Amino acid sequence: MWDNTVITNAGVELIKNTMSGETIVITAVKSGTGKVSVDVLAKQTEVVDEKQNGTIQSIKNKGNAISVSVLFENSGLAKGYTMNQIGIYAKTSDQTEILFAISQDNAGKEIPSESSMPYYSLVSNFNFSFSSDLSITSAVEPLGYVTLEAFEEHKNDTSNPHKVTKKQIGLDNVPNVATNDQTVTFNDITELSTISSGDKMSPVFAKIKLAISNLITHLNNKENPHGVTKKQIGLENVENKSSESIRSDLTVENIETALNYKPVSPTDFENYKSLLNGSLEGVGKIQMTSGKYKRMFFAEDLVKTDSSGKATTNNSIKDKIEALGGKWGNYSEISVFGYAKEEGVMISAHPDTVKSSDTYGKVEIRAYNADGSAHYDSGNYAVTPVVLLIFTDEA
Repeated sequence: MWDNTVITNAGVELIKNTMSGETIVITAVKSGTGKVSVDVLAKQTEVVDEKQNGTIQSIKNKGNAISVSVLFENSGLAKGYTMNQIGIYAKTSDQTEILFAISQDNAGKEIPSESSMPYYSLVSNFNFSFSSDLSITSAVEPLGYVTLEAFEEHKNDTSNPHKVTKKQIGLDNVPNVATNDQTVTFNDITELSTISSGDKMSPVFAKIKLAISNLITHLNNKENPHGVTKKQIGLENVENKSSESIRSDLTVENIETALNYKPVSPTDFENYKSLLNGSLEGVGKIQMTSGKYKRMFFAEDLVKTDSSGKATTNNSIKDKIEALGGKWGNYSEISVFGYAKEEGVMISAHPDTVKSSDTYGKVEIRAYNADGSAHYDSGNYAVTPVVLLIFTDEA
């Protein structure tokens, strides 16, 4: 970009004086419109026809090499000019300012006025090499312009070069932890409520905690938390009694109270069977599903079968049944069951073979053999003892 760039004689002397460890401070950057012969360029102490002051954008010390980036812009420049020289001025701490280095271009660089080209800028980079390490700094404040190289370097810097804080981007309340490591904080609540759209996280977690706690308590509750009744599970008629308690309740007295009569025991039944001819005893009474009661009697009598198998009791039992609370009537009101003492002979309980007589108070029955045939005693029509169980309506 520039035809010739040299460190001036004064600059060389300055370098010699800084070998002891002093730092060279760049104090100014100036442009000029004049030119000199190249062979006397190093002897210059000023730029020819000084025109503008520039700014130092950056200085990079790299061992024996130094890179200096300078900027000129046309802000406030009323008239354009041709820039032929750029001079870099410097000093040490105890010296006066000198022209340290100068660049010259024969064709020159056209610098337009501000009005003709607003925001125009020119950046030039100068690289110097030395035989030993030098430390160079700048005392010239940059104007805010950067080189393309510096801009690209800054643009690619992902280490937060502007030191942006989380508060500046509206995240000052966010902890720097992974999502799975965040700590949930909330105040406990005591009343269940639903989660609504727009709820903040703290009350949402409080609602969730209470719901889960209540669910765990409910699942661990073995005391019928739903209030299920025995009717709901089909046991409304079952008393809450143990097997032992039920067995202790099965007493003779309780059974008789529940039945409202005294059942015939096997012993009683055998005793009734041994009754003498014509005897009749009231055994008890039975409540029917209709609510009415049937009287039950046990009797032993003698009957004589005829050739058709019909037989009639020997004794009248009407008076005895009525005396014991039974109602004497026809076969629709009386049922008779029994058997003949003669082996193999049964007494029919079919209604049309059981009759009663209002006149003589006897029971006419029909006897059958075990094979179902009518029973009679080979034409002799013998007298046969029978045991009868008689059911009548209650008087």
